[in-house]
Amino acid sequence: MWFILSLISIFFWSGSDFFSKLGSPAKDKDSHLKMLMVVGLVMGAHATVQVLFHGVSFTKEILIAYLPVSFLYICSMLLGYIGLRYIELSVSSPICNTSGAVAALLSFIFLKQVLSLPQLFAILLILFAIYLLSYLQKKREDAERKKKQEKVEDKYVNSFIAIFFPIFYCIIDGLGTFL
Repeated sequence: MWFILSLISIFFWSGSDFFSKLGSPAKDKDSHLKMLMVVGLVMGAHATVQVLFHGVSFTKEILIAYLPVSFLYICSMLLGYIGLRYIELSVSSPICNTSGAVAALLSFIFLKQVLSLPQLFAILLILFAIYLLSYLQKKREDAERKKKQEKVEDKYVNSFIAIFFPIFYCIIDGLGTFL
């Protein structure tokens, strides 16, 4: 059963990435805010259903405890949606979705959690892969533009901007998961 549920999860996650990219056209300067509002409405509706129909308690203390986590999650989503305008989904998605490695590293560093050597190696390998993916993508895009002798579009003027958004999404989302 876990395998079937994993496949369903992968299907919906990739669909979410795909439709997020479609909803982030470079010409619509407010698309990231529109998507953020819709996600917020859906999450708010889900929270309301949980409180009203499933007996989940909602107190001032819970609100205060989860406010920083929610803020970080919202900020990471905003960065991710903005970043989809500047970078290919095939690059952005793997970078964004490695925030678990960031959370694991933060747990290792600040909570003194024990990581086995294979776990630590896997985390470092993931972080190296992010760097390598970013570097190779930039080189490939620069070479393609040079080969085609294309005028550099505004969104590619500074490649740092393109890679900034998914990397900071990853860091902020990992920090939110850690908290």
